Amino acid sequence: MTANQSQQALVRAAKLDTAAALDRLDGMAELYVALIHEFLPELDTVGPQFQALLLAGALADATRLVHSLKGSSATLGATGLAEMAAALEQLCKTGGTSTALARVAELAEMLQSTRLAFRAALVALAQTPGQQDT
Repeated sequence: MTANQSQQALVRAAKLDTAAALDRLDGMAELYVALIHEFLPELDTVGPQFQALLLAGALADATRLVHSLKGSSATLGATGLAEMAAALEQLCKTGGTSTALARVAELAEMLQSTRLAFRAALVALAQTPGQQDT
């Protein structure tokens, strides 16, 4: 598999649904772009934060973190990440710390996939004529 094919596979794994996100935002592409830019830095920090909270035994905080991630991801159309965050939230709620810790690497991969998908979406939106706030 080439590097480009590998990157495309990661983007597909994110299951980004830009159309659904734009529908939720009443077609306001500029707002969508701004929200993505605001969310991208979180993708760099949430994985290590989640792991640190689990290791510290702060299950309530870990639960809140992935709950927030789930909501933000769903709003922005990052279906794959929202699904993973929901599963991690459920593990935290049921005390599945060791299972949640075992999925930290999987979370990191999904965060990377989502980051790549958002960057591809930003490029596509910038090249799409007529994508403006209404």
